[in-house]
Amino acid sequence: MNPNQLELGEISSNNIIAKIIFPSSYDICSEKELYFRDSGGVDYSEKRIKFSNEASLSLFSYYNSISYSKLAKYCGMREVLFSFKLKGKIRIKIKAAIAEIPNNSVQKELNFANFTTLVLYEGIVTGDGTKPIFLPIDFSKVEGEGILYPEIEGEKGAEISDLMYLSTIPPKRESKIGIVFCTFKREKYVSANVKRINMYLQEDFSIVNKFGIFVIDNGKTLKEEEIEGAMLFPNANTGGSGGFTRGIKEVCSRKEYSHFLLMDDDIKFEPEVLRRILFWTENSLSPERLTIGGTMLIAENPTFQYEMGAVWNAKNNLANKFAYNVKCKRDLVRNEVELNSDYNAWWCCCMPVSTVDRIGLPLQLFIKGDDIEYSLRAQNEILLTNGIAVWHESFTSKYSSELEYYIKRNELIVNSIHRRNFGRVRELTKLIRSVAKQLVFHRYDTINDIFLAYDHFLKGATFFSTIDSESLHKELRSRAIKQFSKEELKQKGYDIEGKNFYKIEGKKKSYLYHALTLNGYLIRKERYPKEEKDSFRLINMISSTPRSMFKADCTVQYNPNTQKGFFTRLDRSKLFYSMAGILRISIRMMVFYGRVANSYKKLEKK
Repeated sequence: MNPNQLELGEISSNNIIAKIIFPSSYDICSEKELYFRDSGGVDYSEKRIKFSNEASLSLFSYYNSISYSKLAKYCGMREVLFSFKLKGKIRIKIKAAIAEIPNNSVQKELNFANFTTLVLYEGIVTGDGTKPIFLPIDFSKVEGEGILYPEIEGEKGAEISDLMYLSTIPPKRESKIGIVFCTFKREKYVSANVKRINMYLQEDFSIVNKFGIFVIDNGKTLKEEEIEGAMLFPNANTGGSGGFTRGIKEVCSRKEYSHFLLMDDDIKFEPEVLRRILFWTENSLSPERLTIGGTMLIAENPTFQYEMGAVWNAKNNLANKFAYNVKCKRDLVRNEVELNSDYNAWWCCCMPVSTVDRIGLPLQLFIKGDDIEYSLRAQNEILLTNGIAVWHESFTSKYSSELEYYIKRNELIVNSIHRRNFGRVRELTKLIRSVAKQLVFHRYDTINDIFLAYDHFLKGATFFSTIDSESLHKELRSRAIKQFSKEELKQKGYDIEGKNFYKIEGKKKSYLYHALTLNGYLIRKERYPKEEKDSFRLINMISSTPRSMFKADCTVQYNPNTQKGFFTRLDRSKLFYSMAGILRISIRMMVFYGRVANSYKKLEKK
């Protein structure tokens, strides 16, 4: 059968849900199966599909399938169109992949989920390559959660272009999104992202006026010509919190903008993601209470999903759908099964500007936890779906000791405002565990930062509101653990060239033995490894565990990703210093926690 070939003017660019992305479009990712699956004999190099032989392909992929269940839930849609131009002849099926959840218990059984497929459309299509073809896809009777995608068998010489998914109804509103980058001396990253966005927008004038780019330069090192096409705002170094807040203010001060989109400066992403975010802002049923989040994929391993939304349990953040392989069909379908998310990190997070009118601006936490606190305060639904994502370096790739101050202080503040039932006793338990970890790894200077975090928290919201963040950050940086290159380590007497990372060999001591000896602190040095007496132990900073440090006197803790490291030496006196510090803070927490927590609770109302 030949489907009805509608005139192009009957469907406008406002109806586009998602355009099909080609892996060669912006040289972002070389993993073809994130875009297409084929049997061979298919060429994608010119942003069109060319069949050099009779072959088949599928768009059952991360970037080129769409979620029927989220279209139904968030937009009230029950039908879409799959549109393309065709020269030649193809056989096409449009399928739904439907998640099957054992016992219908998402939170507990998602790891055991699988999927089934259902054909929604099947036919033979011919075309001369001039007019678009529109295939209707009715998914009103499809139950559960999952995705839509086409499977195509093409004859030799067939060509397909301009592939996209379209809505059959006009958008409910018009949106304009302010894209906010906050950067600090990362000129090449932000410049590359701005350039890529502008190239993309210039290719499609239908959306060029629906976006504006705001670059907040906390380092005051960027020049306007480096980010041509964006607005540049030099800013004091107020951290990510202050930078993003400045960006939000600038977007909100321009009345034509309906949304702000916060993005990290050092990410990579397919620019088509912007159109997809735009679609959800213009078609959602409840736009004022909807956050659209971007999934984080790992830059070093492009098919590895780090986080698709997260939950804050007052102790730590729990990443939803961590370690999914987005090249795997089963994981793709499981990805569309919604889990509760408390927040989406600000590597890619879009919110309506009305959020600021309703709950105010983010707290000035400098870095770490600002995205958690603001999302908990906003209490928006968070929409996450395949095909809206960014690539970011894994967080194990870097280590910065001063971050411990911000993590601990800001977690205390967030819990004071949003997780009061967690209580002072559990906060003290976190303190003990944090200090114990630093003792185990001989990172004694970091213990001072943890104590400072608790001390600053206990001074209350008035003190917090008057902190000179820039000066404080400089102070923390000045005493942070210094990291050195291989050559610098060698100059300091720690030649790691040719030395292997420490491996635990032989019979392992029990956990109880490690605990009773405080991981070797209570064992005499005479019983430490003799071969390390006049040398050092080389520790892999990324994969090290407490056992790696057991009975270690001198270590070099080295990060193979950054190719930098630092050296430490066991200092038993720090054990007693740490115990005294824990006791001091514990007394203050038991006496003052309630009053101090109440002072932070008032901050969200300002």
